[in-house]
Amino acid sequence: VQMVKQELRTISYDLRPPVLSRFGLAKSIRSHAEEFIENHPELALTLDLVDDGTRLDEEIRLALFRIYQQALGNILQHADASQIEVGLVFTGKDVKLWIRDDGKGFAVPESWIGLVRGGHFGLAGSQDRVSGLGGEFIVRSGSGQGTEIMVHIPGVLEDSV
Repeated sequence: VQMVKQELRTISYDLRPPVLSRFGLAKSIRSHAEEFIENHPELALTLDLVDDGTRLDEEIRLALFRIYQQALGNILQHADASQIEVGLVFTGKDVKLWIRDDGKGFAVPESWIGLVRGGHFGLAGSQDRVSGLGGEFIVRSGSGQGTEIMVHIPGVLEDSV
């Protein structure tokens, strides 16, 4: 029972880390990245993050954090990469997140429905999260070219940064 209890706490923490509400997306990504690097020393993870504090709505912070987590999970499972870059910037009232790897890449489908039918929900779920926030979700990849995921959500900040 204690092991199950601990596993549930770990899962809950991973889904919504407490630091996300208190300190923002950049700090949450940094915290997660430290553990990721410790668990996967074979990968070089570079972060280029602008601190957001709590300027972003919590729903947006959570969506972007989950997209970041999903991308890293995909990289571990599928990419055979050695380097990963994660960036977070603000341009005017917009927020942009990107995740790049130098892995083997894949053929980006015309529609995410094919991946969903094959039981692969990650990218389709990320697309849905971004669409629900009025944003743009772009995946660039190709065989031997690595993969780049870019998220752009416009008009999320009241004051320009």
